[in-house]
Amino acid sequence: MRVNVGTYTPPESVVSTDAMAYLKQIYALLSASLLFSVATGYTAMGLRFAYEYRMVFAIAAFLSVFLVMSKPGTPTLFLFTGLMGFSVGPIVGTYIGMGMAGIVGQAMAMTGAATLGLSFYALTTKRDLSFMR
Repeated sequence: MRVNVGTYTPPESVVSTDAMAYLKQIYALLSASLLFSVATGYTAMGLRFAYEYRMVFAIAAFLSVFLVMSKPGTPTLFLFTGLMGFSVGPIVGTYIGMGMAGIVGQAMAMTGAATLGLSFYALTTKRDLSFMR
């Protein structure tokens, strides 16, 4: 039996270069929205009215979900992430003010590690994980 070594067909689960380019765009948008949310949260930690009206901002963030679903796009995404940062910022500021900055740091580190680990797994295995929708 003769084996043809010169031809190789990759398995169907390998991600195409178009999908990798799309994935890079998604990660860039995710990073930008995350940084915007952190910036608005950090800003809200220093503003008194953000503490006084944090429920108003939380309700506005919840309602902006419906806006994002009805008019998907980058501006509505940043509106949502900004409002989420502005509503979560006072909560994080309260924990830091109570001397629990270590817990906030641990939560941030664990979230980052889980995201990086799962992303690394998805990119290195090159499996099509679209079945997880």
